[in-house]
Amino acid sequence: MLNIMLIEDDDEDAFMIRRAIEKHVRDADCVRVQTLAAGERMLKENGADVVILDLHLPDSVNPADDCARIFKCAGKAPVVISTNTTDRVLANILVHAGAEDFLDKQSIASDPARIRDAIHFAIERHDAVRRLMTEKERAESDMAEKDTMLNCFMGGYSVTSGGS
Repeated sequence: MLNIMLIEDDDEDAFMIRRAIEKHVRDADCVRVQTLAAGERMLKENGADVVILDLHLPDSVNPADDCARIFKCAGKAPVVISTNTTDRVLANILVHAGAEDFLDKQSIASDPARIRDAIHFAIERHDAVRRLMTEKERAESDMAEKDTMLNCFMGGYSVTSGGS
């Protein structure tokens, strides 16, 4: 079962998104909250497999800060932005900050199956990045261990070429 958290204050938009999920995402359970604070609480208590976040919520400060708050609580869950704005600059900023996708609600209304693709690819991208980060951390740890061993064998001395 895929656990989806929808953070959306508008009843009509929430209905449209939930209906798209019901029709196009198999074995999904979608829980809706209406504020950032409620989303943070629910994520800390129950977690989620994916978060769909509206940008204009009653307790919203600004999109970048709102996303940062949710990223912090989402843990391993990818975050998909769902909004009425089509601001490409904002979309790029939020994707670079960690959002997996940026969907305008009109595109979901006109093609509800897009929600399935957004969720699927968000999970795949998020997992790929996590695997790469784990590999990077492992490689850095191995390098540090090798440097320590090399320093031990060299007795802390530096080998230089040239003579005196």
